Amino acid sequence: MLDEDIDVVIPWVDNTDPIWRDKAKQYIDLTDLDGERFRDYDTIKYAIRSVEYNMPWVHQIFLVTAGQKPSWFVESPKIKIINHDEFIPHEFLPTFSSIVITMFMHLIPEISEKFIVLNDDMFVVNSTKVSDYFRDGLPNDFYIERPTYPLFLNDYYVFNSLYAINQAFSKRDNLTKKLTKKFNFKYGLINNTISLFLSVFRPYLGFYSAHSAQPYLKTSFEECWRLFYDELHQAASHPTRNRLDVTDWLIRYYQLASFKFQASNPRKHKYFELGLMDDNSFKDALYNKKYLDICINDASIKDDSLDLPDKMIDALSKKFNQPSTCEL
Repeated sequence: MLDEDIDVVIPWVDNTDPIWRDKAKQYIDLTDLDGERFRDYDTIKYAIRSVEYNMPWVHQIFLVTAGQKPSWFVESPKIKIINHDEFIPHEFLPTFSSIVITMFMHLIPEISEKFIVLNDDMFVVNSTKVSDYFRDGLPNDFYIERPTYPLFLNDYYVFNSLYAINQAFSKRDNLTKKLTKKFNFKYGLINNTISLFLSVFRPYLGFYSAHSAQPYLKTSFEECWRLFYDELHQAASHPTRNRLDVTDWLIRYYQLASFKFQASNPRKHKYFELGLMDDNSFKDALYNKKYLDICINDASIKDDSLDLPDKMIDALSKKFNQPSTCEL
C-alpha cells in the first residue's frame, strides 16, 4: 500500500436475505426491518459504477456486508467484499447499527490511511480528481457551524457527540486559530455569517453536514478511539441504535475541531430525498456539472409516490450504463 493510496468504503445490506432477517428480527421490529433504513433497491450497483467511472484514481473499493453479496457480484481485483466479522471485534457482533459499522472501518485489513465513506444511496456524478477529496494529505471538509436542535431521533446521537467534542476541545481556545479554515470564501457568505454569529457561544453548538461522500484519515479513527473510548465503546455495545449513542460523525467533528482538514465548497455535494423528487429533479441531480457527488436518500416516500424507486433506478441505469468490473 502506497502513501498516496485512497480507498472507498461502502456499507451495504440486503434486508431480504432470510439468514440476515432471522438474526435481525431478534433485535428489530418487522416494520422497521422493511423500512427506509434497511430496504434495498439495488442502488449499490450504481454507486459502485459511479466510483469506477468517476474516481479512477481510487485504489480499492471495499463493499462492507454482513456475510452477504449482491446476486450479480463476481470477484474483482479492485472491488472487495469485507464481512463485519473481518474487522468489527466479535464482542460487538452481530450489529445492525451503521454507527457501529462505520466507527470500526479503520480496522478493515489493508485499508489506506486516506479513505472515503459512501452510502449505497450516494453517487459520484461527475469526473473527479484526488484534490476534490484530499489536499496536502488532509481530507476536504467545511468548518461551518450550525446549531443543532431536538427534532428527530438522530439528534440524540448528535447531541451526545457534541457533548464529547466540547469535553475534549475548548472552542474559546480555538477562537483565533486557523481562521482561513473556520471562515473561507468557499463556504459562501451566508455560511460564514452564521458561523461568525455562532462563534461567540462558548461551546460548539453543531456543524453543518452535507450527508455526502465523507473523506477520513485512518489516524483520526485511532485518535478518536483513544480520546473517546468510553463513548465509542458504549455505542458499539448496542446492536441497534440507542439514545445514549454517539454518532459516527464524532470522527468527522474531531477532524473539524482539530483542524485536520482542508477548506472546501459544501455546494459541490447535494442531498435529495426520494419522496420529494420528480423527473426533473432526477435529471438535474444526475447531470448537473456543479456536483461531485449526490445522495438520494430513501425518505419521504408516500403512497402516491411509490413509483419513484422505479424512476430512480431507471435514471441511474441510464446515467451509469456500463457494468462495473464486479458485475456478471
